[in-house]
Amino acid sequence: MDLLDFLTKEELIRFFHCKKTEMSCMEEPNRFLHQLRDHNLVPEKLYKKVVKMRCKEKRKDGVYQILDWLEKERSDSVHLFWMCVFKDHILQEYPVLRLLRNSLMDGSFRVYENLSAPVDQTKRENKPVQIKETTAKEKKRERKRKKSAEETEEDEQPGPSCPSIPNQEKSAKKLMFCECVIYSAISVKYMSNHSFLQQPHQQNSAEFIQ
Repeated sequence: MDLLDFLTKEELIRFFHCKKTEMSCMEEPNRFLHQLRDHNLVPEKLYKKVVKMRCKEKRKDGVYQILDWLEKERSDSVHLFWMCVFKDHILQEYPVLRLLRNSLMDGSFRVYENLSAPVDQTKRENKPVQIKETTAKEKKRERKRKKSAEETEEDEQPGPSCPSIPNQEKSAKKLMFCECVIYSAISVKYMSNHSFLQQPHQQNSAEFIQ
């Protein structure tokens, strides 16, 4: 029984998804692409386009594009893909495929099972919009809270008919000062009148004694 028969379709797809970039970095991918074409795992038009590329970087991008198409459009054929690229004549030419096969054999590939599933492009596009809407709602609530707090502060401030405590203390001090001044003035006036009344009386007493 083949090794791939012990693995589920979901495991093979997840492993394929995580290894697309590594496979796209092959130095000479033509024989790899021929193998995919022989098993009807690549569109003819895309195959011819990538095979004709001479720039290595563009060719790597082209191989990745083929693998990405295969994941999206032919995910049901993932078992066939691994079976055809693990053939001896392909493994001899591409060390990266030998490493991938060894990872499946020794079970180390299972570290990728903890990775999240690929994010749907539609959900990815809608997510920033939801964040923006949430942020706008939070800002609106924050403005309402600030406005409510300002109105509360205005209600708590004393009006013209209700002077604050410092003003009351100043008024009390002024009143005490005025009372002291009036009292001093009355005392001075009283003393003056009293001394004036005593002077004639003292003179009359002196004349009487003489």
